[in-house]
Amino acid sequence: MTLIQIKEKLQQARRDRRDCKRRAKSLQQELRYRLVAAKEAAWEGKVATILRNMSRVEAQRASAWNTKFMLGTTRNGSSMQVTVTNPDGSKADLTEREDVESAVMRENELKYHQTEGGSHLLDGVFQNDFGSFGEGPAIDEVLQGTYIIPPHATQATKDFLQV
Repeated sequence: MTLIQIKEKLQQARRDRRDCKRRAKSLQQELRYRLVAAKEAAWEGKVATILRNMSRVEAQRASAWNTKFMLGTTRNGSSMQVTVTNPDGSKADLTEREDVESAVMRENELKYHQTEGGSHLLDGVFQNDFGSFGEGPAIDEVLQGTYIIPPHATQATKDFLQV
């Protein structure tokens, strides 16, 4: 193959790619209009509103991707760095994959289990005193600050009741 033939093939490949991109845009637009029509038929809003919202989301997605591309973080979409606060109050930046994953998992564990083992306001004693909807006989005592908290209450429950 000569250099001229290679250049011609390269130009033809570029033309083909440009045509594919044009077709992809028109197919994308056609899909969006079909989706909008289906959403309107399902009473999810007016065509103009749905189309405007979809366009806004697409623009945000493109902007976010462009920002990630400029920052060089398009690798896999995951966090490359996490800053954690150590027990002594100092901050540390974690960049190794294993460290980042364990820090994120630890934080998620704390986040999604923060209410476990805390307040016992649904225990029998508290149910009798407060009722299910705050209509029990001891509500006025709590509001006046004279309620005597049972000894088996957790610290979180005591903190909550001592306003």
